[in-house]
Amino acid sequence: MQYHFVVKWSAEEGWEIDWATTIAKFQGANVYAPNLGEWLKPVGDSETGDTEMIVSDELNNVLFALNEKDK
Repeated sequence: MQYHFVVKWSAEEGWEIDWATTIAKFQGANVYAPNLGEWLKPVGDSETGDTEMIVSDELNNVLFALNEKDK
């Protein structure tokens, strides 16, 4: 599985996941399953939903660290 997010930077906010653009760009289906050749929508209490939460939390941690470094 591949999880796709749009990340943006601004002088005011620094680095962050742009959820509105991620949802709009991928039409809510930001998970790519190479074995199926399809884009999937992560569903709450499922493997795709749970993994999306873990991946987005880790990405947020990296972006937070970058923002702290730049202060």
